[in-house]
Amino acid sequence: KLEVLFGAPLNTIPTMLIITFPVGYYLDGWTGFAAGLCTALVTTCVYEFCHCIQHLNYKPKNRFVQKLKRDHLLHHFQNETVNYGIVSFLADELFNSYVPNAKDCPKSPTVFNLGYDLEQARRYPWVMELTGAPPRDKPPGAAQEQPSA
Repeated sequence: KLEVLFGAPLNTIPTMLIITFPVGYYLDGWTGFAAGLCTALVTTCVYEFCHCIQHLNYKPKNRFVQKLKRDHLLHHFQNETVNYGIVSFLADELFNSYVPNAKDCPKSPTVFNLGYDLEQARRYPWVMELTGAPPRDKPPGAAQEQPSA
């Protein structure tokens, strides 16, 4: 389900309203609220679009979006403690968690299971039951043999 990976409207829209209503209304009444809500909707759409591209088997044509995707994929496939950014890595740079090059990024032993290994699965079996698969240390398909030609 994409709602798991990306924000479901029932979660994101109320959050936008909670933030934009008091700020926008305080700044300029109903017009300020409407402007704030529109800004939040557009910003969220851009964010979710970029986030979706980063998780799909798709090569963006735009160089900037290619760089965003390449850098963020280090977070998912190399080390989960770096490159949290989706549309900007400014916070990563501020908190010293930005790594622009895979060669400079140590491979994390928990990048694919986030520490939920077989021992954790015995302690918390419902997580494995909900995901429908045992914990793994490699991405799906990496452990399978390639067919010989």
